[in-house]
Amino acid sequence: MKILIFINLLFCIIISLVECKINSCGCTTSKAKNRIWNGFKVPPHSKPYQVYLVSGSSRLVTTCGGTVLNRKYILTAAHCVMDEKKGRPNTVDEIRVYLGQHNICQDMHRTKVEQLIIKNDYDGHNNDIALLKVAKMKFSSKVYPACLPTSNSDYTKKKGLVSGWGDTVSPSHGSPSCQLRATKQTVLSSDDRSCTELTGYQVDKSKLCAFYPNTSGCPGDSGGPLIIEEKGKHTVVGIVSYGRFDCRSPAPGVYTRVSAYIDWITKNIEDGEC
Repeated sequence: MKILIFINLLFCIIISLVECKINSCGCTTSKAKNRIWNGFKVPPHSKPYQVYLVSGSSRLVTTCGGTVLNRKYILTAAHCVMDEKKGRPNTVDEIRVYLGQHNICQDMHRTKVEQLIIKNDYDGHNNDIALLKVAKMKFSSKVYPACLPTSNSDYTKKKGLVSGWGDTVSPSHGSPSCQLRATKQTVLSSDDRSCTELTGYQVDKSKLCAFYPNTSGCPGDSGGPLIIEEKGKHTVVGIVSYGRFDCRSPAPGVYTRVSAYIDWITKNIEDGEC
């Protein structure tokens, strides 16, 4: 009898340790309920998956967002790391990544980019997705990964949150926000007329469309995450890609649909540590 009790106790300890390790490798949970143009400031470091990205040479710089996936990889849009003038990707030395930021007008600590991975069939419009392999991150209350969706996830009519340091005036005059801001967005069905008529593009299964009245993403928000809460966890369902991001446009924004690239993402980040 004592042996059985010991075995059961040992089994429970092992299970607890496994669960502890799984949970420590999990993704960001939502603690703040506080609620980009016409968006709102978020509580400092309440979006620890958010990355600030600066790409390009001193003469031509693009500012974007990104999402922490694990200790080594960041998800962003391919167009954020391209030198459109030269028709090539920027080098890793031309890409600056900043983690755990809230106010980008203060001193920031740069994280070294080791490798850039762009979807090989990115054509300037389709397959707008890229991964950055960086020096190993140290997770904390300021830096923590978002969850990835499953390949068959459907978020139509779900409300999400887009965050970034993009322009806050309209029309855009190059006035980025010092502090991280966010705005609500509702995912629309791909055949919603407003997705094709107002954006001027066909929204196929590799993209998703989202919209919320009187608010939108702006220049500088590209590459950042569209996050939906699932059971208290932050799931990155979209990457800010394109649209009429002039801050006051009534048009929906188009996002790279993350679930369409799960196989590509997981294959390329498998050497990352959780």
